Amino acid sequence: MFKNRKLTIALIIGLMLLAGLLLVLKSRSQPAVIPLERLPQPKIESPSREASLKIESRLQSDKISIPNKLPVYTLSTTPVSLEESVQIATNLGFTGSPQVLNDARFGTVYIWSEAANGNLRIVPTTHIIDYKTPLATPKTGTTFQPEEETVAKAKRFLISRSLTTEDKLSLPKVRYIAITDESYAEVNQDLADLVDIIFIETINGYQLVNPTTEIGTINVKIDRNNNIVSVYVDKADQIVSAADYKVKTFSELVLSLGAAKIQSLDNGNIDPSSLPASSINKIVVNNANIAYFQELSIKQQYLQPVFVLEGTALLDGGQTVPVLLYLSAL
Repeated sequence: MFKNRKLTIALIIGLMLLAGLLLVLKSRSQPAVIPLERLPQPKIESPSREASLKIESRLQSDKISIPNKLPVYTLSTTPVSLEESVQIATNLGFTGSPQVLNDARFGTVYIWSEAANGNLRIVPTTHIIDYKTPLATPKTGTTFQPEEETVAKAKRFLISRSLTTEDKLSLPKVRYIAITDESYAEVNQDLADLVDIIFIETINGYQLVNPTTEIGTINVKIDRNNNIVSVYVDKADQIVSAADYKVKTFSELVLSLGAAKIQSLDNGNIDPSSLPASSINKIVVNNANIAYFQELSIKQQYLQPVFVLEGTALLDGGQTVPVLLYLSAL
Protein backbone atom coordinates (compact mmCIF):
# COMPACT_ATOMS: atom_id res chain seq x y z
CA MET A 1 0.00 0.00 0.00
CA PHE A 2 2.86 2.34 0.86
CA LYS A 3 4.47 1.61 -2.50
CA ASN A 4 1.20 2.32 -4.30
CA ARG A 5 0.93 5.64 -2.49
CA LYS A 6 4.47 6.61 -3.47
CA LEU A 7 3.74 5.60 -7.05
CA THR A 8 0.58 7.73 -7.08
CA ILE A 9 2.42 10.77 -5.71
CA ALA A 10 5.21 10.33 -8.25
CA LEU A 11 2.65 10.05 -11.04
CA ILE A 12 0.89 13.25 -9.91
CA ILE A 13 4.19 15.13 -9.73
CA GLY A 14 5.13 13.85 -13.18
CA LEU A 15 1.83 15.00 -14.64
CA MET A 16 2.24 18.42 -13.02
CA LEU A 17 5.74 18.78 -14.46
CA LEU A 18 4.51 17.72 -17.90
CA ALA A 19 1.63 20.22 -17.76
CA GLY A 20 4.04 22.97 -16.74
CA LEU A 21 6.40 22.09 -19.57
CA LEU A 22 3.57 22.14 -22.11
CA LEU A 23 2.43 25.53 -20.79
CA VAL A 24 5.94 26.96 -21.16
CA LEU A 25 6.29 25.58 -24.68
CA LYS A 26 2.90 27.00 -25.66
CA SER A 27 3.76 30.44 -24.29
CA ARG A 28 7.06 30.41 -26.18
CA SER A 29 5.35 29.45 -29.43
CA GLN A 30 2.98 32.43 -29.21
CA PRO A 31 4.58 35.88 -29.52
CA ALA A 32 3.87 38.24 -26.67
CA VAL A 33 1.15 40.78 -27.37
CA ILE A 34 2.52 44.33 -27.31
CA PRO A 35 0.42 46.74 -25.22
CA LEU A 36 -1.44 49.24 -27.40
CA GLU A 37 0.47 52.19 -25.96
CA ARG A 38 3.75 50.59 -27.10
CA LEU A 39 2.52 49.55 -30.53
CA PRO A 40 4.18 51.83 -33.14
CA GLN A 41 1.74 54.12 -34.90
CA PRO A 42 1.36 53.43 -38.63
CA LYS A 43 3.56 55.81 -40.59
CA ILE A 44 0.80 57.64 -42.44
CA GLU A 45 2.42 60.49 -44.32
CA SER A 46 0.76 63.21 -46.36
CA PRO A 47 1.99 65.22 -49.34
CA SER A 48 -0.04 68.17 -48.08
CA ARG A 49 1.77 71.18 -46.61
CA GLU A 50 -1.04 71.92 -44.19
CA ALA A 51 0.24 72.14 -40.61
CA SER A 52 -3.25 71.51 -39.28
CA LEU A 53 -6.61 70.78 -40.82
CA LYS A 54 -10.07 72.03 -39.95
CA ILE A 55 -12.17 68.89 -40.32
CA GLU A 56 -15.91 68.80 -39.81
CA SER A 57 -17.72 65.51 -39.29
CA ARG A 58 -20.92 64.62 -41.06
CA LEU A 59 -20.49 60.97 -40.27
CA GLN A 60 -23.54 59.00 -39.17
CA SER A 61 -22.96 56.24 -36.63
CA ASP A 62 -25.73 54.05 -38.03
CA LYS A 63 -24.06 54.00 -41.46
CA ILE A 64 -20.56 53.03 -40.32
CA SER A 65 -19.63 49.54 -39.17
CA ILE A 66 -16.91 49.64 -36.52
CA PRO A 67 -15.97 46.35 -34.79
CA ASN A 68 -14.89 46.36 -31.15
CA LYS A 69 -11.57 44.72 -31.96
CA LEU A 70 -9.43 44.01 -35.01
CA PRO A 71 -6.23 42.03 -35.45
CA VAL A 72 -2.89 43.71 -35.93
CA TYR A 73 -0.69 41.50 -38.08
CA THR A 74 3.01 41.01 -37.41
CA LEU A 75 4.88 40.87 -40.71
CA SER A 76 7.91 38.94 -41.76
CA THR A 77 10.75 41.28 -42.70
CA THR A 78 12.38 38.66 -44.93
CA PRO A 79 12.94 40.07 -48.44
CA VAL A 80 11.94 38.21 -51.57
CA SER A 81 14.81 35.86 -52.39
CA LEU A 82 16.74 35.84 -55.64
CA GLU A 83 15.24 32.43 -56.42
CA GLU A 84 11.70 33.74 -55.88
CA SER A 85 12.46 36.82 -57.99
CA VAL A 86 13.79 34.66 -60.83
CA GLN A 87 10.62 32.56 -60.67
CA ILE A 88 8.47 35.70 -60.95
CA ALA A 89 10.54 36.82 -63.94
CA THR A 90 10.22 33.38 -65.54
CA ASN A 91 6.44 33.48 -65.10
CA LEU A 92 6.46 36.79 -66.99
CA GLY A 93 8.50 35.34 -69.85
CA PHE A 94 12.01 36.55 -68.99
CA THR A 95 14.82 34.10 -69.62
CA GLY A 96 18.04 35.88 -68.69
CA SER A 97 19.71 36.69 -65.40
CA PRO A 98 18.89 39.94 -63.61
CA GLN A 99 21.05 42.99 -63.23
CA VAL A 100 21.56 43.58 -59.51
CA LEU A 101 21.48 47.19 -58.33
CA ASN A 102 21.78 48.74 -54.89
CA ASP A 103 19.19 51.41 -54.11
CA ALA A 104 19.97 53.86 -51.31
CA ARG A 105 16.44 53.59 -49.93
CA PHE A 106 15.31 50.06 -50.71
CA GLY A 107 18.55 48.08 -50.91
CA THR A 108 18.94 45.34 -53.51
CA VAL A 109 16.87 45.72 -56.68
CA TYR A 110 16.68 43.15 -59.50
CA ILE A 111 16.31 44.42 -63.07
CA TRP A 112 15.49 42.49 -66.23
CA SER A 113 15.52 44.18 -69.64
CA GLU A 114 14.90 42.06 -72.73
CA ALA A 115 13.85 43.31 -76.16
CA ALA A 116 11.28 40.56 -76.60
CA ASN A 117 9.82 40.69 -73.10
CA GLY A 118 10.14 44.28 -71.88
CA ASN A 119 11.40 45.50 -68.52
CA LEU A 120 10.94 44.14 -65.02
CA ARG A 121 11.94 45.64 -61.69
CA ILE A 122 11.62 43.68 -58.44
CA VAL A 123 12.29 45.32 -55.08
CA PRO A 124 12.74 42.42 -52.62
CA THR A 125 12.50 44.49 -49.42
CA THR A 126 9.10 45.98 -50.30
CA HIS A 127 7.81 43.12 -52.49
CA ILE A 128 7.22 45.52 -55.39
CA ILE A 129 6.94 44.07 -58.89
CA ASP A 130 7.02 46.63 -61.72
CA TYR A 131 6.61 45.15 -65.19
CA LYS A 132 6.37 46.88 -68.59
CA THR A 133 5.95 45.09 -71.90
CA PRO A 134 7.82 46.17 -75.06
CA LEU A 135 4.57 46.85 -76.93
CA ALA A 136 4.02 50.26 -78.50
CA THR A 137 0.77 51.89 -77.42
CA PRO A 138 -1.65 52.66 -80.26
CA LYS A 139 -3.28 56.05 -79.79
CA THR A 140 -5.96 55.82 -82.45
CA GLY A 141 -7.93 53.29 -84.40
CA THR A 142 -9.42 50.44 -82.44
CA THR A 143 -11.89 50.93 -79.62
CA PHE A 144 -11.46 49.57 -76.12
CA GLN A 145 -12.99 46.24 -75.20
CA PRO A 146 -15.98 46.31 -72.82
CA GLU A 147 -14.85 46.94 -69.24
CA GLU A 148 -16.00 43.53 -68.03
CA GLU A 149 -13.81 41.77 -70.60
CA THR A 150 -10.85 44.05 -69.88
CA VAL A 151 -11.04 43.43 -66.14
CA ALA A 152 -11.37 39.68 -66.70
CA LYS A 153 -8.26 39.71 -68.90
CA ALA A 154 -6.28 41.58 -66.25
CA LYS A 155 -7.36 39.13 -63.53
CA ARG A 156 -6.47 36.11 -65.67
CA PHE A 157 -3.02 37.55 -66.30
CA LEU A 158 -2.36 38.24 -62.62
CA ILE A 159 -3.53 34.82 -61.47
CA SER A 160 -1.90 32.81 -64.27
CA ARG A 161 1.46 34.49 -63.53
CA SER A 162 1.07 33.77 -59.79
CA LEU A 163 1.15 37.48 -58.95
CA THR A 164 -1.93 37.19 -56.72
CA THR A 165 -4.90 34.93 -56.06
CA GLU A 166 -8.59 35.33 -56.82
CA ASP A 167 -9.62 35.50 -53.16
CA LYS A 168 -7.34 38.49 -52.48
CA LEU A 169 -8.77 40.77 -55.17
CA SER A 170 -11.55 43.22 -54.37
CA LEU A 171 -13.77 44.92 -56.94
CA PRO A 172 -11.54 46.99 -59.22
CA LYS A 173 -11.76 50.62 -60.18
CA VAL A 174 -11.51 51.32 -63.92
CA ARG A 175 -10.46 54.62 -65.43
CA TYR A 176 -9.27 55.81 -68.83
CA ILE A 177 -5.99 57.67 -69.15
CA ALA A 178 -3.97 59.52 -71.77
CA ILE A 179 -0.19 59.40 -71.95
CA THR A 180 1.32 62.83 -71.24
CA ASP A 181 4.87 64.18 -71.28
CA GLU A 182 5.13 63.77 -67.51
CA SER A 183 2.92 60.80 -66.71
CA TYR A 184 -0.78 60.11 -67.28
CA ALA A 185 -3.96 62.14 -67.18
CA GLU A 186 -7.45 60.81 -66.59
CA VAL A 187 -9.66 61.52 -69.61
CA ASN A 188 -12.88 60.25 -71.14
CA GLN A 189 -12.75 57.01 -73.08
CA ASP A 190 -12.67 58.61 -76.54
CA LEU A 191 -9.43 60.48 -75.77
CA ALA A 192 -7.72 57.70 -73.81
CA ASP A 193 -4.63 55.74 -74.78
CA LEU A 194 -4.99 53.14 -72.03
CA VAL A 195 -7.52 51.65 -69.68
CA ASP A 196 -6.18 51.68 -66.13
CA ILE A 197 -7.45 48.89 -63.86
CA ILE A 198 -6.84 49.45 -60.16
CA PHE A 199 -7.15 46.41 -57.92
CA ILE A 200 -7.02 46.48 -54.14
CA GLU A 201 -5.94 43.32 -52.35
CA THR A 202 -7.87 42.26 -49.27
CA ILE A 203 -6.87 40.82 -45.90
CA ASN A 204 -9.47 39.24 -43.65
CA GLY A 205 -12.18 40.87 -45.76
CA TYR A 206 -10.69 44.37 -45.45
CA GLN A 207 -8.97 46.25 -48.25
CA LEU A 208 -5.21 46.75 -48.18
CA VAL A 209 -4.44 50.41 -48.91
CA ASN A 210 -1.20 52.30 -49.37
CA PRO A 211 -0.11 55.91 -49.95
CA THR A 212 -0.32 55.50 -53.74
CA THR A 213 -4.10 55.70 -53.74
CA GLU A 214 -4.38 56.35 -57.49
CA ILE A 215 -2.36 53.22 -58.30
CA GLY A 216 -3.75 50.75 -55.78
CA THR A 217 -1.86 47.73 -54.53
CA ILE A 218 -2.17 46.08 -57.96
CA ASN A 219 -2.40 48.07 -61.18
CA VAL A 220 -2.80 46.82 -64.76
CA LYS A 221 -2.80 49.00 -67.88
CA ILE A 222 -4.26 47.72 -71.17
CA ASP A 223 -4.13 49.41 -74.58
CA ARG A 224 -6.74 49.76 -77.32
CA ASN A 225 -5.62 46.49 -78.89
CA ASN A 226 -6.43 44.73 -75.61
CA ASN A 227 -2.74 44.14 -74.88
CA ILE A 228 -1.39 44.39 -71.35
CA VAL A 229 1.33 47.05 -71.37
CA SER A 230 2.23 47.31 -67.68
CA VAL A 231 1.63 45.66 -64.31
CA TYR A 232 2.48 47.06 -60.88
CA VAL A 233 2.15 44.90 -57.76
CA ASP A 234 2.82 46.12 -54.22
CA LYS A 235 2.34 42.97 -52.14
CA ALA A 236 2.14 42.84 -48.37
CA ASP A 237 4.87 40.98 -46.52
CA GLN A 238 4.08 37.54 -45.19
CA ILE A 239 1.99 37.51 -42.02
CA VAL A 240 3.58 35.55 -39.17
CA SER A 241 1.15 36.25 -36.30
CA ALA A 242 -1.85 38.31 -35.24
CA ALA A 243 -3.22 39.85 -32.05
CA ASP A 244 -6.50 41.66 -31.43
CA TYR A 245 -6.62 45.31 -30.36
CA LYS A 246 -9.46 47.62 -29.41
CA VAL A 247 -10.68 49.86 -32.24
CA LYS A 248 -11.69 53.50 -31.79
CA THR A 249 -15.38 53.90 -31.08
CA PHE A 250 -17.49 56.16 -33.28
CA SER A 251 -17.16 58.99 -30.74
CA GLU A 252 -13.38 58.52 -30.55
CA LEU A 253 -13.20 58.54 -34.34
CA VAL A 254 -15.01 61.87 -34.55
CA LEU A 255 -12.89 63.41 -31.79
CA SER A 256 -9.63 62.36 -33.50
CA LEU A 257 -10.45 63.56 -37.04
CA GLY A 258 -7.95 66.40 -36.68
CA ALA A 259 -5.13 63.83 -36.80
CA ALA A 260 -6.20 62.47 -40.21
CA LYS A 261 -3.73 62.82 -43.09
CA ILE A 262 -4.68 63.84 -46.63
CA GLN A 263 -3.82 61.22 -49.25
CA SER A 264 -5.61 62.48 -52.34
CA LEU A 265 -7.32 65.63 -53.63
CA ASP A 266 -9.78 65.76 -56.52
CA ASN A 267 -9.25 62.03 -57.21
CA GLY A 268 -5.56 62.61 -57.86
CA ASN A 269 -6.02 65.52 -60.25
CA ILE A 270 -4.58 67.98 -57.70
CA ASP A 271 -1.18 67.34 -56.15
CA PRO A 272 -1.55 68.33 -52.46
CA SER A 273 2.16 69.22 -52.30
CA SER A 274 1.64 71.86 -54.99
CA LEU A 275 -0.78 73.84 -52.83
CA PRO A 276 0.57 76.54 -50.51
CA ALA A 277 0.06 76.06 -46.79
CA SER A 278 -3.33 77.20 -45.46
CA SER A 279 -4.95 76.86 -48.89
CA ILE A 280 -7.44 74.25 -47.64
CA ASN A 281 -10.10 76.16 -45.73
CA LYS A 282 -12.17 73.25 -44.50
CA ILE A 283 -12.69 69.53 -44.94
CA VAL A 284 -16.05 67.84 -44.46
CA VAL A 285 -15.91 64.07 -43.86
CA ASN A 286 -19.06 62.17 -44.75
CA ASN A 287 -17.93 58.54 -45.04
CA ALA A 288 -15.55 56.18 -43.27
CA ASN A 289 -14.43 52.62 -43.92
CA ILE A 290 -11.83 50.40 -42.33
CA ALA A 291 -8.82 49.10 -44.26
CA TYR A 292 -5.31 47.88 -43.51
CA PHE A 293 -2.46 50.26 -44.23
CA GLN A 294 0.68 49.21 -46.06
CA GLU A 295 3.57 51.61 -45.61
CA LEU A 296 6.11 52.43 -48.29
CA SER A 297 8.85 51.30 -45.96
CA ILE A 298 11.28 48.41 -45.74
CA LYS A 299 10.94 48.43 -41.95
CA GLN A 300 7.20 47.92 -41.53
CA GLN A 301 6.70 45.39 -38.75
CA TYR A 302 2.95 45.55 -38.31
CA LEU A 303 -0.06 45.74 -40.60
CA GLN A 304 -2.58 47.91 -38.78
CA PRO A 305 -6.16 49.00 -39.45
CA VAL A 306 -6.90 52.58 -40.48
CA PHE A 307 -10.02 54.58 -41.21
CA VAL A 308 -10.28 55.56 -44.86
CA LEU A 309 -12.15 58.86 -44.76
CA GLU A 310 -13.95 60.39 -47.72
CA GLY A 311 -15.39 63.85 -48.04
CA THR A 312 -14.91 67.24 -49.65
CA ALA A 313 -12.26 69.93 -49.28
CA LEU A 314 -13.01 73.63 -49.66
CA LEU A 315 -10.02 75.35 -51.27
CA ASP A 316 -9.09 79.01 -51.50
CA GLY A 317 -11.15 80.60 -54.24
CA GLY A 318 -14.23 78.60 -53.35
CA GLN A 319 -13.43 75.38 -55.25
CA THR A 320 -14.79 72.22 -53.61
CA VAL A 321 -13.11 68.92 -54.52
CA PRO A 322 -13.22 65.31 -53.29
CA VAL A 323 -10.68 64.43 -50.60
CA LEU A 324 -9.37 61.16 -49.19
CA LEU A 325 -7.69 60.86 -45.78
CA TYR A 326 -6.27 58.09 -43.57
CA LEU A 327 -6.47 57.90 -39.78
CA SER A 328 -5.26 55.20 -37.42
CA ALA A 329 -8.18 53.06 -36.26
CA LEU A 330 -6.57 52.07 -32.94
